[in-house]
Amino acid sequence: MSVTETIAKSTSGDTLADVLSLVLDKGVVITGDIQIKLADVDLLTIKIRLLIAGVDKAKDLGIDWWEKDPYLSSKAREIQAVKEKEELEKRVKQLEAKVAKKGELIPMVIVLDPEAMSMFIHETLGHSSEGDHVRAGESYLPTFRGKRIAPRGVTIVDSPKRFSTLGSYPFDDEGTLPQTVYVLEDGVVRDYLTDRSSSTSLHVKPTGNSRSFWYDATPKVRMSNFVMLAGARSLASVLSEVNDGLLIKGMREGGSNERTGDFHFKPNIAYKVRDGELKEAILIPEIKGNALDYLNAITEVSSEWSLCVAGCGKPTPQTDYVWVGYGAPFVKFDRRL
Repeated sequence: MSVTETIAKSTSGDTLADVLSLVLDKGVVITGDIQIKLADVDLLTIKIRLLIAGVDKAKDLGIDWWEKDPYLSSKAREIQAVKEKEELEKRVKQLEAKVAKKGELIPMVIVLDPEAMSMFIHETLGHSSEGDHVRAGESYLPTFRGKRIAPRGVTIVDSPKRFSTLGSYPFDDEGTLPQTVYVLEDGVVRDYLTDRSSSTSLHVKPTGNSRSFWYDATPKVRMSNFVMLAGARSLASVLSEVNDGLLIKGMREGGSNERTGDFHFKPNIAYKVRDGELKEAILIPEIKGNALDYLNAITEVSSEWSLCVAGCGKPTPQTDYVWVGYGAPFVKFDRRL
């Protein structure tokens, strides 16, 4: 029996509604290519891919973009409204917050939230661990390789496979299978992030951190998912021991000197902590110091932990941006800003 006869028999007697229901239930893909040529030279190719399916079938295939579009989904509009309200409340708190005077000493104990701590380690350790900086003598880390620069329990890794973000990949842009790199392991400086070139110069194996901004851009040594691993104590337990301190939430901008570890950051907002409880908000124009001093001053790492994604630029020679993941727990330091 021919295919045409089979289809004819299976649909004979069915109404148009039955056929349409079958199509929506199973899904139909329509493809087509339009090519424009001149003397056997391809000038333009347009690829058309059309999927016709019911809502349930589309969801089975992982297609649900309409649920996330506020113009098409009331649920998405509600989520967007909640986010806008949270952003507005954050802005109001910033406006109402007391501004710390320049040079004013902040209480001895400070706590960085995951967003702030993620940016701290990304800038002060991430870039300094990139093999091209190490090879060029532009990193402070080689001096401390194999030595302790932070307390036990402070472990920072870079891994494109252990975590799932836009910074993840199955192999780098030189075809190397990526590794989980322990930059700090229990406070001790261990390894660097490398591509094939820097690994040869440094006499180590490539770690699979060669990444390209675009198909025609030169790959560079870049972070993938640069993460500080969580500790064992809850945030509530960590804060309960803070009698007079500060919780910093987020960083607007900042940077670090790869050669020295000196840094400067502008926090989003901070809250006074008294007897383990959050009190009034305060705006801090800037915090600055040296990464080694702060890493040595870590006293607690919380079990609460979060991971986010951002674009990371590297100006060598032109600034290229790639997606990177970065994450951290809440971290307590015993030192002044």
